[in-house]
Amino acid sequence: MLDQSLETFLDQLSSSEPTPGGGAAVGVVLGLGAALTSMVVQITLPKEAHQRDKAWLMDILERAEALRVSATQAAQDDEVAFASLMDAYRMSNEDQQAKQQAVQEGLAAASRPPLESARLAAQLATLCDELAGRSSRGVASDVEVAAHLSLAAVRSAAANVAINTASIDDETVRQSIDQQLSEHVDHVETTILRVLTRLEEESHDH
Repeated sequence: MLDQSLETFLDQLSSSEPTPGGGAAVGVVLGLGAALTSMVVQITLPKEAHQRDKAWLMDILERAEALRVSATQAAQDDEVAFASLMDAYRMSNEDQQAKQQAVQEGLAAASRPPLESARLAAQLATLCDELAGRSSRGVASDVEVAAHLSLAAVRSAAANVAINTASIDDETVRQSIDQQLSEHVDHVETTILRVLTRLEEESHDH
């Protein structure tokens, strides 16, 4: 993903191959949101009215850039975990117990990258929350777009988690993953509502 053009990636995504798939798409969405928040900061930084905010803005920029890297990694991890799960499903039926164990381990492992993507979506929502109403007004709509991307990412990541956890037999493992996921989804939905409300209020002030 890191060294290919968008056109090449979209061609691969649209093919009949199972990867890249939804996990990679979520990673790209998160990367776009993180890149937008970086852009918002870099446009805001030179503004005279924001000179006292430089340290705070640089902190957001650093976190946004780290998020962009992590989003790509989560997408790559998703592809690897999916491939391992498919290998487990293709194991010989001669040893059903070994195959079942491999599948269950594969399902749990395949749940972790999209769960990580959901966590990253929560981080993106937090960055949007910090910028909304405090960045340069000329890029307020870009903050809003990044906020919408975080919501799309967390809901999409949740779908990718659910398709795996639905088949996990261990209730403790399943509940642990679902609980973490629920916290990330709730955080994003609550935070984005606050972001959109603040941006709407700001637009009415002008």
